[in-house]
Amino acid sequence: MGLSESLFTSMSNEAWHTVIDPKWQGTWNLHNALQVHIDKDQNNEPDFFLLTSSVSGTVGTATESNHCSANGFLDTFARWRRSRRQACVSVGLGMISEVGYLHENPEIESLLLRKGIQPLNEDAFLQIVNLALTNEQDGRIDDSHLLTGLESAAIRELSAQGFDVTSHGVLNEARSSILLASVLAEKEA
Repeated sequence: MGLSESLFTSMSNEAWHTVIDPKWQGTWNLHNALQVHIDKDQNNEPDFFLLTSSVSGTVGTATESNHCSANGFLDTFARWRRSRRQACVSVGLGMISEVGYLHENPEIESLLLRKGIQPLNEDAFLQIVNLALTNEQDGRIDDSHLLTGLESAAIRELSAQGFDVTSHGVLNEARSSILLASVLAEKEA
């Protein structure tokens, strides 16, 4: 996975670039390769451009500034492509349970659970990818970033007490649409 945990002021240049370079160079190279074909024929514009980011690009982690910055780049890149009327969405994932890195490292999974990051199982992850791929790519910048895995207990509690949690704050942002839909569905049930 390439993570090298340390404070930014203590992080080596090599540790910084080990995480940053694959994400920004890979994304930029893919964009440029596609652009060559689009420039030849506008009908070559892809229907989707999916970036898998991390919730850390939005909420941050003190000892993983390289990981947070790399994912922040992906989120911003998606906004930039959307501003050019090109398809792109960045999915800021929390943690995926039952498969992959965290499944193989249960101590890290436990730590993230204690921090309030809610896991997605493989099926939920695939549903979110499907949502991102089938979401109409109409060029709206605010649809360029979906967040997953954030703890919603406080939001649910306020909603249960009668507060309108949908009228202000972060839930008004498109990137929180999955969380908002979940809160509203639970309230209606």
